Amino acid sequence: MNSSSPEKIILVTGGNGFIGSRVVEALRKQEGVSIISLSKDAIPGHEGNVRHVKADLSKRDACKNIKAIGPIDYVLHLAGRTPSVRSTDEKPEEYVKHNVLASLYLAECLPDIVKGFVYASTIDVYGKPQYLPLREDHPLNSLTYYGASKAAAEKYLSVFFDEKGIPLTILRYSQVYGPGEPVVKAIPKFIEAITQKQKPVLYGLGSELRDYAYIDDVVQATILALNKNLGGTFNISSGQGIRIRDALTMLLQISGASLEPIQKPGIKEAFDLVMDISSAKEKLGYAPSVEIREGLKKEFEFFQIKP
Repeated sequence: MNSSSPEKIILVTGGNGFIGSRVVEALRKQEGVSIISLSKDAIPGHEGNVRHVKADLSKRDACKNIKAIGPIDYVLHLAGRTPSVRSTDEKPEEYVKHNVLASLYLAECLPDIVKGFVYASTIDVYGKPQYLPLREDHPLNSLTYYGASKAAAEKYLSVFFDEKGIPLTILRYSQVYGPGEPVVKAIPKFIEAITQKQKPVLYGLGSELRDYAYIDDVVQATILALNKNLGGTFNISSGQGIRIRDALTMLLQISGASLEPIQKPGIKEAFDLVMDISSAKEKLGYAPSVEIREGLKKEFEFFQIKP
C-alpha cells in the first residue's frame, strides 16, 4: 500500500478479552490499519500498529481518554460484562453499568467522523425460542439480566446511531468457544475436569442442543462486519446444534480418558438453541469453517499446554 494512503483507524474495546484480543491480533496483520485496543486493565503504550489505551467505559470520565485518542474511523465494541462462574456475581446493576451505560458513554464520546460501529451482542437476547433455528427477527425475551442488558444496549445504540446516520452492525454471537475461553460455560468446565483426571459434571440430561461458535470463525465474522459496514443485525454461530452430552462424549473420546460423568439435577429449564446464519452468510460473506470436533480438540490441547 502506498505510504501516503491514509490509515484506517479502528478502536477495539475489550481488546484484552477472549474475543477482543484475537480480533486485535487478526487486524494487526492487515496493511493500512492503525488499531487502538482499549480495556480497563490495559498497560498503556504502543506495540507495532497497536496502541493500548486504559479506560473503564462504565465510568463517564473515561470520555477524556477516548477523546484524547484523536481521530477514529471505525469501532468494534467488544467490551462488556458477561456471566460469571459465581452466581453471587449476578447483580442486575453490574450488567446495566457495564453493558448499557458503558455503551452509551462510548457512543457519546466518539468523534463525529466515525464511519461505522460494530456491537457484540449475544444469543441470550432471544430467551426461550418460539421456533428454531432462531432468525434475527425473533422476539427478544431474554431470561437473564445479561441478555436483557445486551438487548437494551442494542436498542439504545440503534436510536443513537440512527440519529447520527452512522451504520450500526449488531452481531449476536452464540456460545463462543476455543483456546483461552474463560472457564465459565460447559465446554471449558468439562475440559478442565478431564485434564485434571476428575469426573466431569453434567447437569440434567445434557440433551439440550447448543450452537457453538469457534473463536476463529467469530473473529472472521467480526472483521467482515467491520469491512462491509452494512449496518443491520446478524446471528453469528456455526448454524448447527449439538447436544451438550454429545459434546462431552467427544471430549472424552479426544482425551482418551475413561471417566464416567457425574450427573446432577439441571439448574434451569432446558431448551434448545440453534441460530439461523443465512443472513450473515449472504450479506457478510461469513463462512464458519471449524467443525465442532476439530474445535474441541484444539481447545483440549490448549488446556493441556497452558501453565
